[in-house]
Amino acid sequence: MYITSMISITTLTIKYVLQREHPTIQEYTRAMNGVVACIAFVYAICKSLVLKLFGKKLLLLMDMVEELGAVDEAATPHRDRSVRHATLYLGLLCLIPATWTACSMFYMHNIPFPTDWPWGDHTPFRYFLSFSIDFVAATYCAVTHSTYDTIFPVCAGAICGHIASISAKMEKLGTTGNKKKDKEILTECYRLHVALLRISEHINNTFGFVFLIQSIYTVLHACVIIYQVMKVSDITLAVLNTAPILASSYAQFLLFCYYGELLTDYFERLRFGFYNNCWYQCDMEMKKTLVIMTLAANRTVRLEAYGITFAGHKTYVSGLQDSISYYLILKTVTTDT
Repeated sequence: MYITSMISITTLTIKYVLQREHPTIQEYTRAMNGVVACIAFVYAICKSLVLKLFGKKLLLLMDMVEELGAVDEAATPHRDRSVRHATLYLGLLCLIPATWTACSMFYMHNIPFPTDWPWGDHTPFRYFLSFSIDFVAATYCAVTHSTYDTIFPVCAGAICGHIASISAKMEKLGTTGNKKKDKEILTECYRLHVALLRISEHINNTFGFVFLIQSIYTVLHACVIIYQVMKVSDITLAVLNTAPILASSYAQFLLFCYYGELLTDYFERLRFGFYNNCWYQCDMEMKKTLVIMTLAANRTVRLEAYGITFAGHKTYVSGLQDSISYYLILKTVTTDT
């Protein structure tokens, strides 16, 4: 039902934008809002389809993270930070439909974007019906985005917490004076490290395609929004009208890139974590195990999209630059000669 409504709104909005003229600033702004909304709806539809396709993998990923066990004092801050960031992101997405609508009603005395509904909006009841469908679809769009966008940072935060826990436990290796205790520490860290490597591989299989779409979506979405802002003479209207959507677009991309970079960084720290202890006081069997674990830690772990791009700070900065580049291209193409 919700996917059908988003498809209908996208189709009818594009029809309205292409078939009608927009002589005033308000009408032009609403038309561009329609383009921006359509891009967000199309991406939400893609996420809904991907969610159905990879739904079992997502559930398996959450089960795998759950099976890692309870977090200790070293892991708690990382888990809490990821949950806090995900909550702030959810708040941002939930505020977007309300903020966008309030701004449009205040400045343009109309709903944010036009949709060519067959019944029109000439009476209060028809206007309310159009408004309600648009608002519900926009809210579902935000919910769809938040479902996928928050699972990754929460899982990545839990993984980073467990990596910090491994490092804290490994520091005690060789200092207990008890061979049996040292072996228990090493065995526990080995088991946890193997489980984390399996989860990281599963994360790539689950989120690689979504991150690829996210990279394309953010660049195109931001490009259109920047183009809209620069074409409107009323800069206050343009900024208030587009700031929430632009913020959400870059926040989506930032969550993936930030936690993707964090995931890579924490796995790289394990190389030193396996060495930062009194390993020389352990017996030969434990030393051999440490060598194997160190070699396994040399493997680079990151969120990749089929070798095309990867989640990291460089990718985020590149996305910002690409948005400006595509805006300049769009401006050049649409400039009257």
